[in-house]
Amino acid sequence: MRKILFVLLAFFSVFLGCNKKGCMEPTALNYDSKAKQEDGSCEFPELPLITTATLSDIYNGQAKCGGNITSDGGSAVTQRGVCYSTSPSPTLNDSFTIDGTGTGSFISNLTGLMGDLYYVRSYARNAVGTAYGNELNFEAMPSGFFLSQQFNGDITSGGWTVQDVIGIHSWETGTLGVWEDAPYAVISNYDGGNTACESWLISPSLDLSEATDPVLNFDNAYGYSGDSLELLVSVDYPGTGDPNGYTWTALSATWSGGGFDFVNSGDIDLSEFMGTNVHIAFKYIGTDGSGRTWAIDNIVILGG
Repeated sequence: MRKILFVLLAFFSVFLGCNKKGCMEPTALNYDSKAKQEDGSCEFPELPLITTATLSDIYNGQAKCGGNITSDGGSAVTQRGVCYSTSPSPTLNDSFTIDGTGTGSFISNLTGLMGDLYYVRSYARNAVGTAYGNELNFEAMPSGFFLSQQFNGDITSGGWTVQDVIGIHSWETGTLGVWEDAPYAVISNYDGGNTACESWLISPSLDLSEATDPVLNFDNAYGYSGDSLELLVSVDYPGTGDPNGYTWTALSATWSGGGFDFVNSGDIDLSEFMGTNVHIAFKYIGTDGSGRTWAIDNIVILGG
């Protein structure tokens, strides 16, 4: 009797083993080498999931970008970086960086840029192929340019910020009255009457570590009567908050003589700030009894 049971158990073991179901495709993630019947459960690697990081530090023929890989798709990421080109939808057939392997976030340094509109998107490669992140675009500055701002978009385009310390009037982008040729940064404290106002227009952090004898240049104009605009530079302002709590150095410039006439500031020497990170600011003051209307445009820092 025991012999018969043993034979039956051996038979069923062999029978069940011969009919084991599972994934039989060797390239699948869940490949079962012992399976004898395909059960349709195979799972295959996919392309990685990746997004493109925000652009920053756009100056002197370079920029920073990067990406974030949240999934490798079941296959190790063997190469990652960003692609960039002056044409939309850049690929690895265009200029690209190589910034390590694996998932997670990374930073890419783009170099050799000319003054042009560039398109950029991150990429990640695994055994399945190459995945691309969302596309961004930016205006690059050629070598020697550390700032170039025309205020053709929102007042905060290019990383500029506005800090309103007193009053409700603020810097904005637009055209006013006799100044209608193109958008510019403009401010006035008049709205049926003058009101007290202190508003700062502040540049993004500017890295002058690679600058040689940098100079600042811009166009300006004003109308009506009131306090002059102040041009200031700081090495300790953090980029946010009330600027009055930090150290600012006044800079001399050629200012408009009024009458809404635009003049050029002349080249303003910034060589004492070489090797540092600075913020440039335009400080506007208006009172309850007076206030000029100011316009600023075509701000450039050269140093190469």
